[in-house]
Amino acid sequence: MAWWIRPLVRLLAALSLPILVPAIITLVVWMLPGTLASTICPPGCAREARETTVQEYHLQSPWSDDIRASVGLAPLTVVEDNPEAQEEGEPAYVPEDDYTTGQSVVATASATLDAGYFLVNWLRRAVVLDFGRGKVGTYTAFEISDLIWSALPNTMLLIGTALTLVMGGMVLAATGVLPKRVDNILQGVGVIPAVFMALFVYAILQIFMGGDPFAFDVDLGTSEPLAIQPLAILFGGLALGLADGAASGAVIGTRNLFESEVKQRYIGIAVLRGESVLGNALPNLLPALVGQLRGRVLHLVSGTVIVELVLQINGLGDLLWNSTLDKATFVILAAAWGFSLISALLLLIQALSEVGVAILVRRAPHVPVAVPATAAVEGA
Repeated sequence: MAWWIRPLVRLLAALSLPILVPAIITLVVWMLPGTLASTICPPGCAREARETTVQEYHLQSPWSDDIRASVGLAPLTVVEDNPEAQEEGEPAYVPEDDYTTGQSVVATASATLDAGYFLVNWLRRAVVLDFGRGKVGTYTAFEISDLIWSALPNTMLLIGTALTLVMGGMVLAATGVLPKRVDNILQGVGVIPAVFMALFVYAILQIFMGGDPFAFDVDLGTSEPLAIQPLAILFGGLALGLADGAASGAVIGTRNLFESEVKQRYIGIAVLRGESVLGNALPNLLPALVGQLRGRVLHLVSGTVIVELVLQINGLGDLLWNSTLDKATFVILAAAWGFSLISALLLLIQALSEVGVAILVRRAPHVPVAVPATAAVEGA
């Protein structure tokens, strides 16, 4: 297989991930009973408010009502009988359970069109970080972009702390500084799940410190300040890096790679020439190390939701969890999209590193042109 195929696949995955994640969430939302408009504004809510929400968030394509009317279905924003509108010629409201086969097919096609229309317009707004306002529960009237900006730094700090621990272990294992007997200790700690490790850290903070005494707020100029919890982020990052075998897997995997590579013949020849083992083995092992590191980072990203929730850190994971419980679809989309961007960035970094390593490995060394001895003698 050509060397450029894997980086190309990762690049395509990185570009498609920020589209696939909101697409899947949109598909799930549109498969649920009822409509998103009726969820936000249920029966009893003013129809004008429902129509405003539909127009603001592009929940319905411009052609859906005409398509539905062709089989005798009321407009999408009608979720209960409206005698006055029926007198003016509007089709009567028909519950989904009473649809005929033809109406069910047309309603499904119309909903599919609506979902695609919503997704395209949501992505168009998301590119400029315009997520609108929350419409449901706790997040009603909050600017969603403000919620994201006040949560993203904590998530990045938490992942960065855990990643520093994991990368530090990999570097120490590669250089041989970390003793091999430490592997058993890391494996023992790594057996503990992230949720239990986070609960232990939370208990320590609450019992001995009464929370995070160094917590402070940063005014970002938005409706929501950034609440920084240094100790919670530090201890939470360490718990995230140690739990579920994240650090132990990275250290042992790196050590096994180098121990296997050191047995290769070219390494022995390089040592006889006075060259370092690390300098010769690293270019060949770098793609595997980068892939392993990306896998660990994705593991950390998924564990972030648990750690933030247990330690009550205002991050993307906590926001995603609470918005799911609150059925705040627009907040869920924004938070999940933020996680997809982080994952896409990791894929992009891995693709670029693989390209760089391939160029480094395949680059021909400069060999000076030597004058043949016979030519030198004849010239003399």
